[in-house]
Amino acid sequence: MRILIACADRDFLEAYGRLLSEEFEYVRTAFDGTAVLGLTAEEDFDVCVIDAKLPRVNWRTVVSRLDMKKIPSAVLLYRKLTSGILCGKDPVTEYVPLPFSPEELTGIIRKAAGSYGVRESFESGGISVEIYNNRIGGWPVTLAERNLMRFASDNDGTGGDGADISYAMSCTESLNRKLEKTGYPLRIKFVNGKGFKLVRSDE
Repeated sequence: MRILIACADRDFLEAYGRLLSEEFEYVRTAFDGTAVLGLTAEEDFDVCVIDAKLPRVNWRTVVSRLDMKKIPSAVLLYRKLTSGILCGKDPVTEYVPLPFSPEELTGIIRKAAGSYGVRESFESGGISVEIYNNRIGGWPVTLAERNLMRFASDNDGTGGDGADISYAMSCTESLNRKLEKTGYPLRIKFVNGKGFKLVRSDE
């Protein structure tokens, strides 16, 4: 797997560059957004890990360019992930709020790789919704949102009771806004004792 990691903190970049080199066959590093755009123009990467404080070229511009090339992105955040961030139109494959463990980052990278081109359909009450190229309609969907949608579409609605309930609720809020904006008459709701469930909007 070919990985590019970009971060303004040189100590962090050096440490994680070495760590990722132990896990993946090819790893490149970059200090700023200009370098990222240059490297991705010259080489193919399976996943790019991008610092939200990336200098010279804003990270939002960088992930938009990556999205055009169908390169999954993992964005390192320096604040709590909220539904407001998830509701944006930045085509981020997954957000990675600090602090995180090396195992968490490598796990996200493995899940993100190949996420473009994956087509999944979810159904409730005879109505189906499709996620394709990490989008519902024109709205970007993260791995966490896709995972919650998968759980919620289970027949009994169980599986969504993760350890981080606030994160799951943020994903629920953002997914419901995206479903509404794209015209799907579906929503996700939390059912006591059953977890998150995909239902018709009129339920």
